Amino acid sequence: MTRLSSEAQAQQARLQQKYFDSLPAKRASLAGDWERVQSSDWSDAALTALKAGVHRLAGSAGSYGFDQLGEAAAQLESSLRSGPGAAGFREHISRQVRELQQALDDVESMVCLPRTSKHR
Repeated sequence: MTRLSSEAQAQQARLQQKYFDSLPAKRASLAGDWERVQSSDWSDAALTALKAGVHRLAGSAGSYGFDQLGEAAAQLESSLRSGPGAAGFREHISRQVRELQQALDDVESMVCLPRTSKHR
């Protein structure tokens, strides 16, 4: 495996920190999408919006080193694809949303990533 230069490592750390700093907004978006699903009696439009947000999180989290968060989002995304006709769909999705929220809690509770000497 190729080792990153110190400049590339610093850039990677800045990008990870920026992503880490964006997690509260991602959490708020997930919470809003989830609330719309529940308040709309699980409408197709609300489920589609939830799935889109979860898809973005599943795709991005691992790229920034937050593998468990990405895996939790990917599992929820996969379950959302099964559709509301699947047996136990609502209960299963509700549980997985809680698990994704817990994964966000776990990442957000991490000590802030080390700052580089340069400003972001």
